[in-house]
Amino acid sequence: MVRWAKRIISVIMLTFLFGTMFPFTLRSFLQWIWGAVPIFVLCIVWLIDPACKGKVKKILECICFLYLLFIVMLFGYMKWYSCREISAVPDSILVFGAEMRENGPSPMLARRCEKAFELSQKYPDAKIIVSGWKGTGDNSNEAEGMRDYLLVLGVDNDRIIVEPEASDTLENVLFSLPYIGDGTVAMVSDDFHLLRIGIISRVVGVKAIPVSCSVSSVRGLRFWFREELAIAWSLVHGVVSYS
Repeated sequence: MVRWAKRIISVIMLTFLFGTMFPFTLRSFLQWIWGAVPIFVLCIVWLIDPACKGKVKKILECICFLYLLFIVMLFGYMKWYSCREISAVPDSILVFGAEMRENGPSPMLARRCEKAFELSQKYPDAKIIVSGWKGTGDNSNEAEGMRDYLLVLGVDNDRIIVEPEASDTLENVLFSLPYIGDGTVAMVSDDFHLLRIGIISRVVGVKAIPVSCSVSSVRGLRFWFREELAIAWSLVHGVVSYS
């Protein structure tokens, strides 16, 4: 009975995992694989049970369960961090780049811009910094695309500062420092991204307020999986570079 229960759970978990990977692209697969592989291994161990016996099975199960516990704890903290309310009036609003498509910002990037517009209405004295380069596969520069979209939404051009060189989250923060100064900045991005932004901001000494523009869907879980290694990289790279 226990064996069949494990197999049923494994099939459900595998179906769920593969569902988070689509629509399939090489990029989505690479984002997914970092977090999903240990869960996948656990499911395979359960499916081929009792072929996998003895110490090997116990070691694999132990590693996978510990990893699952780590994922749950990390995801819980990431979610809590992204849900915090704005506790101070921001002097500026930093919008983090994402994919630009041929017909304009991707849905993810559009959400970030729309949240920045919402904040700009609430805090009329805050300047808006849009940061992002023309990445591989992008049809135009992210920062310029965000500026154009914000102009369409109704933001005054004088309030928008374009930072077009940053190629990753660390550079988004670093290259925006001259515009942020000593003030408080609202960091606008998706919920899964905010903890890493907060870590980087703390390391470089920025007074950051995390502002989420979305609640991730099931398919968006691949981005949460990717953040595990990205957070670790930000901690190591940030501490080494700025300690």
